[in-house]
This record gives sequence, structure tokens and C-alpha cells, in this order.
Amino acid sequence: MVLGFVAVLFAVIYRIGPGGSKSGLAPSSAELRIEQAIPAGGRVVSSALNGDQLALTLDVGGATRVVILNINTGKVLRNISLGTTP
Repeated sequence: MVLGFVAVLFAVIYRIGPGGSKSGLAPSSAELRIEQAIPAGGRVVSSALNGDQLALTLDVGGATRVVILNINTGKVLRNISLGTTP
């Protein structure tokens, strides 16, 4: 039982300690501006970061879209339009 407790404690310390971050985002103090990611009149509903990819869920005139961006290069990787089922 003590061995299990030590293993869990070690895992927690490993995750929160230096180098425990698994983010793919390169450290930088420069601002990155990504043009044309959000269409005119679009509103960001939610966002999610996974490594170096940022997913933005947008409301554009009542339609839902998802834009996936690479935040290191500033490129739009994918535009996804979500439709409704009649």
C-alpha cells in the first residue's frame, strides 16, 4: 500500500513539476495575428487548445462553424460547417 501511495505521489509531482507541460506551443512573447479566421459578423462561441492546434466554434448568422488553426504557423488547417438534420 505504501508503494502505491509513493507511485501516485511521484506521478503527481512529475505532472506538475518543470517540464511537465505537454503543450506543443512554442514559447514566444510576440503577438500572432491570424487574418480571416473569423468571418465578418461571426461570434466565437467556444475555443479549445490541443497542443499547437486551436479549435474555434463560431456562430455565423445562425450557422455553426468550426475553424481549426495552427497557432505556431498561423495557418487555418480546416474549416468545418455544421448543418442541421431536417
